[in-house]
Amino acid sequence: MKALAESKWRQVATYFALVIILTVPFWFAGALAQARVLPGLSLAAFAIIVPPISAVLVASAAGRQAILSLFATLGTSGRHKPLIVLVAVMVPLAIPVVSRSIPGFGELTFPGLGIALSLIPVFFIAAIAEEIGWSAFATERVADRAGVLTAGLVVGTIWAIWHIPALVG
Repeated sequence: MKALAESKWRQVATYFALVIILTVPFWFAGALAQARVLPGLSLAAFAIIVPPISAVLVASAAGRQAILSLFATLGTSGRHKPLIVLVAVMVPLAIPVVSRSIPGFGELTFPGLGIALSLIPVFFIAAIAEEIGWSAFATERVADRAGVLTAGLVVGTIWAIWHIPALVG
């Protein structure tokens, strides 16, 4: 049992290391290009592909079934579905409001409600990608060993810090 717990900690540490290592090029691209994907989002936002890729790479050491279980939790776990839908719908609709309230973004204009609505599938896919890495992989493994509260604090803190370069880069 102790070996299993240590293995999960090693997997989580490897996951976080991979997330950072694979995200660095996106952070540099965002900082150097000065281009914006959307108001307030640099090119570093494309790092959204890194959490699921990192989770799959780490899970692959345990075999094909471990990889499939990452994706299976998205289809069977009802606890995250409402949150995913809420994020996918609210984020594109909130961008015009939030971008006007952040100093320095006031002069930006958002293309309109039609564009915001068309972004819902994009944000839905992004939310699913984050769920695969941060929730299905990292949070589950930390919670198994340290409890839900600790998992939320640890993974949530790393998740928040990880997003900063995409927002300010």
